[in-house]
This record gives sequence, structure tokens and C-alpha cells, in this order.
Amino acid sequence: MHRKIRCDGGTPICGQCKSIPGALEDCEYRDETGGKTNIELLEDNIARLERRIHELETIDDPPPPDAVFLSKPYGPSCGSQKNVLVEPTPDDRVNCLRTFVDNCENLSFFLLSGRFRDEAIRASQGHRTLCPAILNAACLWGARMAPHPMPQLEEYFLDKTHKCLSNRLQSSQNQPSVLYSIQVELLLALYYIDTGKSLRAGYHASAAVSLGNSAKLCSQGSIEAPSDPVEQFERIQAFWMGLIVSNHFVSQGPTPFNYPSETLVGVTTPWPIVFNKDVIVPSKNECVVQMYLRGQHDSTTTMSRAILAKSSILYEWSTNLGPQHCRSKLSI
Repeated sequence: MHRKIRCDGGTPICGQCKSIPGALEDCEYRDETGGKTNIELLEDNIARLERRIHELETIDDPPPPDAVFLSKPYGPSCGSQKNVLVEPTPDDRVNCLRTFVDNCENLSFFLLSGRFRDEAIRASQGHRTLCPAILNAACLWGARMAPHPMPQLEEYFLDKTHKCLSNRLQSSQNQPSVLYSIQVELLLALYYIDTGKSLRAGYHASAAVSLGNSAKLCSQGSIEAPSDPVEQFERIQAFWMGLIVSNHFVSQGPTPFNYPSETLVGVTTPWPIVFNKDVIVPSKNECVVQMYLRGQHDSTTTMSRAILAKSSILYEWSTNLGPQHCRSKLSI
């Protein structure tokens, strides 16, 4: 048992604590700043925790004026209201789809636009002809390219696209399904580039590249022959559009977003072609990129997307060549 000792007020340590060994451990000495002692601080913490326990036990009762509320550390604060997604009307969907179809050539859209337009219009009328992910991605861009800003519709279609894409990837087994997934990933990558979110854009570009690699789109001769000209056209376009978008990130340094140079050298997929519903282009198994870099130009590939693909390859090679040249000069 300890007896209480009167403090003489000496600073920084009172005389009693100096003279009696061990007294300082239980000392409730208050310094000249007027702050609380350790015991008082502990008592305040206990009182606060007891109030919080009482609040949790009486959650349905009105909170006291000095109640302490908890919130998620990385989420919105308790006082903020969560945004409620506004369901678009059927007319909103149709208008967004039409806006997208009218402008899809300006995006990395590789599906046959005429057929997609017909199927999209039927889908907007309730017919299940297209997967929800591609429809929501198209509506997302339609809302973004609308003459007047539609931020609420953008937010809705972006949320729906991500949810539908997740389900789509889990069930992607056949070639057309993979092509749809690649197309959605590319549209999301371009959307995030346009909104200034480069990290998210890179993630979706990387996903498109991974899907293209798994489907062996870089070597058309090593996979099953296309069933019709439409399928071949979309396969070819899918590979080159994925390469063009992924090479957007080359200037940011070594990233997993683009095709490796060793993969490009062995590409046998023909350059982007003009669609012909009556012709399937025979596979020559020629390394088209290697031939192009050696100066063996194919005069038949004058399509704008073929020129864009070649420019993208030159950009990727020149970007990688610069640091190698600098290192070689430093090593001399």
C-alpha cells in the first residue's frame, strides 16, 4: 500500500519524486503548461471507449451530442452521400448507340461496324443479339461523345461495363467471345486515356494484349481457319488495334502494356485489310513486320489502319532504340 505524498511543485521534477526511489512511476505531477497527467489521459480514453460501447449497444436510439462515429478509412466520409446511378431510358440507350456507331471509326473499333450497328439497334429494342459488355461499352462512348455532357450516363455505363466484362471473361471460351472481350478492353483503355487516368488505361490495354496473345492473333496461320470473311476481318483488326493502343504507353518506359519486340518480329497476321464479304485472304505465314522493317513494303496495304499500325511499330522501335544507342555510346 502506498501513502499519498504532497507535491512541492518543483520543476521539472518535484523534490519528493527526486528523494524517494520509484515514486516517479506513480507520480501525477502536472507540469507548468497545465496539461493533463498520464492518469487523467487514460481516464479520458476509458470514458470515450465506454461511450462508444454504449452507442453500439443502443444503435437504434438517437445518438448523444458528443457521439463518436466511425468511418471507412479509404471510403467516403460518414456525412457524404453515395452517388446513386441513374437508370437510362430506352431512348437514352438508342441515342448513345447511334452516336457511337457514327463515330466508332475514330476509336479502336475493329468489329465490322455495319453488322454491329444492326445488331446493336436490335439489342436496344430488347433482342439478345450482343453481349451486354460490348453494348454498355458502346453506350459509354456514345454518352461521352454526345453533343451535350452526360456525366450521369457515363458513370452508369462505365459501372455496367466493368460488371458485365468481369462476367464475360469468366465465360469466354470461343473465338467470337474473346474478340468481344478484347474490344471492350480496348474501348475502356481509350476511355481512361481520354479521361486522363493512364494507370487504368494501361491495365485495360494490357488485358487486351494478354487476351490477344492467348488467342494467338499474332499468327493467323497457327490457329483454326476463319469460318467466313467477317471472322477473318475481325481477327486481323483485333490484333493490330491491340498493338496500336498498347504502343501508346511505350514512351512511359518499360511496361507490360505492349507486345515485346521479339513477338512482333514473328508476326504473320496480315496487315489490316479492307473488308470484302466474298473473299477470305489466304494465310502466307510471312513475317510481315520483319519484312516491313527490312524495307520489303507491301504496296497493297494502303488502308489507313495499316499505315497507322506501321507508324506505331516504328514509334515503338525508335523509342526503344534511343536508350540502347545512348548506352552503347557510354560504353565506348
